[in-house]
Amino acid sequence: MPVIFGNPWGALALLAVPALVAIWFLRKRRQSRIITTLFLVAEPERISRTGAVWTRFRQSAAFWSLLAALLLAAWLLAEPRWRRTQTVLPVAVVLDDSWSLQAGLGKTKEALRAKLKGITSQGITPTWFVLTTDANRGALYRGSNTDLVLASLDSWDPKKGTHDIRASLDSARSAVGVDGVVLLVTDEPKGPEGAGSADIFSVSSPEPNAAWLGGRVERAATGWKWSAWVRNFADKPIAVTCRVVQGAAQGKEETLELPAGALRQMSGPWPEEWTGARLVLSGDSFAGDNELPLQ
Repeated sequence: MPVIFGNPWGALALLAVPALVAIWFLRKRRQSRIITTLFLVAEPERISRTGAVWTRFRQSAAFWSLLAALLLAAWLLAEPRWRRTQTVLPVAVVLDDSWSLQAGLGKTKEALRAKLKGITSQGITPTWFVLTTDANRGALYRGSNTDLVLASLDSWDPKKGTHDIRASLDSARSAVGVDGVVLLVTDEPKGPEGAGSADIFSVSSPEPNAAWLGGRVERAATGWKWSAWVRNFADKPIAVTCRVVQGAAQGKEETLELPAGALRQMSGPWPEEWTGARLVLSGDSFAGDNELPLQ
C-alpha cells in the first residue's frame, strides 16, 4: 500500500539528526587514570586551548535512543497515511434546501464541484448518493459516475423555510453505512440543528441584504396610494433600487441609500384602474425577499 504524508513539512525535523551526530562527536570525554596519591597528578588546564575536536565514535545506548526519538518525531510530524490503491468509498451528499442558500448559491455550487472532484483525485473510487433535505423529494443521483453527480447539482434550487433535516441525514447514513461519508452542504459553518456526525461543507459569508417588511394600499386625501417598508438587515450601508411593476409596465427605478439596520417607508400613487402591482428591489445578494405584491 502506498504511503502519503499529510504534512510533508514535518520532514524538516530530520535536520536535527546531523546536529545530534556533530554534538556527539565533538563532546569531551573524561579519561580514567589510576593513581596512588593525589599529589602526583598534575593540575589540569581549566581552559581548552585547542577547542572542540572530533573524537572516535563509541557505542552508546543514549545516542541510539536519541536518534530513534528524532526519527520517530519526524515520522509523526509528517503525518504518514496508508491508502489502498483501489479504495471504494460510499459518499452521501446532502444538500440543504433552506431558502437562505439562494444567497451565493452559484458560489456554493462551484466550490462543491471542486470538493467532489478532489475526492476522486485522491485515488478513491466513490459511490455517490445525492439528495436534498426535502424529505418529500427523491434522490438526485445514485451511482458511481462523477460527471452525473456534478450535473445533478444544477437541479438543486433551495426554497424551503425552516424544516427538519434529520430524516434526510438518516437516509444518507443508511445508504452509505457506518464506513461511508455523509457530507452536508449548508450555509451554517457549524451546521444546523440535527446535523449530528455529518461532515459540514459551507462556503457562506455575510452578504448584504435589504428586504420588504410589508405594505398596503389605502385611500388618501388626494386619492389612492400605496406605501411599504423596506429594511437593511446588513451591518453596513447598502444601495438598492426599487421600482413598481404593474402587469407588463415597469415604473421608474429609484435608488435607495440605506444605512446599516435602517428602516425606511416608501409610498406612491395608486391609479384607480390598477387591480394589483408588485414592488421589486434589486442590488443585493438575496432575491427571495425582493418582491412585495400589493392589491
